[in-house]
Amino acid sequence: MGWLTGLVVAAALSLLASADARINDVRLAVSRSGRLAAGTSSQYSSRHSAHQLRRQRPSPRCVLPSSPGDSEPLYTALRAFLLTAGLCAQPNAVTELSAGFCNWVYRVDLPAPTGSVVVKLFSPLAKLRLEPPMRGLGDELAGEAGLGPRLLFRSADGLVTTFVEGDTLSEVDMHAIASETPQLIAPRLAALHALPPPAAQAGGPPVLWRFIESMLEHTDSKALPPSVSLDRLCAEVARMRERCDVLQLPVVHGHGDLKPSNIMRRPPEATAHLLMHEALLTAGRKAVDQICFIDFELSGLHYRG
Repeated sequence: MGWLTGLVVAAALSLLASADARINDVRLAVSRSGRLAAGTSSQYSSRHSAHQLRRQRPSPRCVLPSSPGDSEPLYTALRAFLLTAGLCAQPNAVTELSAGFCNWVYRVDLPAPTGSVVVKLFSPLAKLRLEPPMRGLGDELAGEAGLGPRLLFRSADGLVTTFVEGDTLSEVDMHAIASETPQLIAPRLAALHALPPPAAQAGGPPVLWRFIESMLEHTDSKALPPSVSLDRLCAEVARMRERCDVLQLPVVHGHGDLKPSNIMRRPPEATAHLLMHEALLTAGRKAVDQICFIDFELSGLHYRG
């Protein structure tokens, strides 16, 4: 069903093309000005991504001025969101995290005691897929369960989480011979699947269908290939949903986008102190200090697979 979802997303994105073009103009202008380079990201934080950023730009760490009057939309949106979240202190630095599919994600280094946080500003596509009360809810639930970064603030426009020190995984990490990584991930994933679903989704269908339906509602038929009509897409979605119903696949609280780049492995020096907490000494929690999931935007009730 991957081709179907991809086609629907591509068509829905056509409606956002003009907005994306304006955003790209802003990105270029801001990058040239040396203030704040805005980009899209699904990745929260990693030493690896920061290393990549250093290779791409001579000066990736950019100070966010406190003085008003800057008219660039993304810069203004980030600063306004920090104030809304109650983070009023002057940041020491703001770093754009590496690019992903949608949203704008930044590491913001604040004075003690807050320290470094991650700020995600939702894109038009993200808002299209999720109703306002559901935005950031998956991150909140995962953070409370110790399966993801701790959520500090969320609203209809974005969220703020703690910064996680570590490396995002790759396909090589997952499939390397004799790699212990899958064994570390398995108990964490089982714990995620064991979480109760959000109250708004309990007893309902998997959120996959709502995501697809919301994008179909905003699909521009002119963006589809000549051989594919909107009616055909809708019929295919209905056929696949009926097939899944017949198979009676197990439904759990799933991540929704669990690819290697949405899994982080913390370094031992960053997690040794966690083992001192008695709550982490219980059976089955040994991997807590190493594996951390990120980017729960599409989480909710999903087919377990």
